[in-house]
Amino acid sequence: MNAPTPSLDDFAAKINSEFAAIQKADYDTNKNVVQRAIALGRTLCQAKDKVGHGKWEKWREDNCGDISKRTAQRYMKLADSPEVRAKLGKNDTVSYLTLRQALALANKSEGGGPSASDQYDRVESTLVKKLEALDPNTAEACVNNSIERLTAAVAKIKSKSVKAA
Repeated sequence: MNAPTPSLDDFAAKINSEFAAIQKADYDTNKNVVQRAIALGRTLCQAKDKVGHGKWEKWREDNCGDISKRTAQRYMKLADSPEVRAKLGKNDTVSYLTLRQALALANKSEGGGPSASDQYDRVESTLVKKLEALDPNTAEACVNNSIERLTAAVAKIKSKSVKAA
């Protein structure tokens, strides 16, 4: 007999409890923290699937507000990372793998560096900081110029994918 599917309230309680435990753990010495983070990532993925398309961010914010969008994404990626699973599958390497190292391993692209998404997030963060240092009129002009350039880049990407198909 199959166990009943947990409710969204059950998922929220488990997510919040696991996140609090991870935050309290000593990231450099607690070998269970990586395993707990992977379990949290799996629970986040299950909750996201249950919530349904387009409702995840609001549900996460309403029910697990201590976990930022980006942190949730990192733990979910950690849970799905074949690189981390491979590393954890080798003997007792988990006792030497910190959460920071596991997250870095999960974020590596096939080329060995940060993923394109992570690179974009860093560049975007830097851009916002630079905009905040400008006077309002200059910042607005820069944003409008960036929007035009980004829109053109997306159009170019779309035309390449249409040609490839």
